[in-house]
Amino acid sequence: MVSRSVTRASQNRIPPAADAGAPPLEQNSPPVEQEVSQGRGENDDAPLPPPPPPPFTDLAQIIHNQTLILETLANALVNKRPREQTFNDKLTAFLRTKPPTFAGSSNPLDADDSLRVIQRKLEPFECQDREKVLLSAHQLTGTALAWWENYCAAAEDASTITWKEFVKEFRRYHIPSATMKRKADEFRALQ
Repeated sequence: MVSRSVTRASQNRIPPAADAGAPPLEQNSPPVEQEVSQGRGENDDAPLPPPPPPPFTDLAQIIHNQTLILETLANALVNKRPREQTFNDKLTAFLRTKPPTFAGSSNPLDADDSLRVIQRKLEPFECQDREKVLLSAHQLTGTALAWWENYCAAAEDASTITWKEFVKEFRRYHIPSATMKRKADEFRALQ
């Protein structure tokens, strides 16, 4: 099997140095045909062996691999954890809700209302027990703040005061049970 290729000399082509002894090509000369033999060796008449088949991959295997990739990507998106909030982040977010401050009051219902609003505003922040105490104490001013500072000073370890303890002691000091009982009696007496 012999194949031929035709090469054309361009008008401005300079012949290679190997052909230096050949006469120069004229500008309008006809195309030069050269025979190119693609020899394979001794037996040129033998047919070529067929090319190897492309790698065969089962369609089910391809679908399985793609499914695994998609599952991995989906799991990565679902399990992507947001950056853990610091206490300062929580404080900033809590203050954006405009929680009330409490300076103390002779009316125990004011203290109760303030505590209830603070508790409601803390709910969405998934705060730890200690963080709830710190955020709530941040909103105390005046005599309520003085009470809190004295309570912390009297505590054995102020850093271990729990939210439950804070609420209990806040109510005990700012909302005396005798006053609440009297208010409840007044409410029942209304007709």
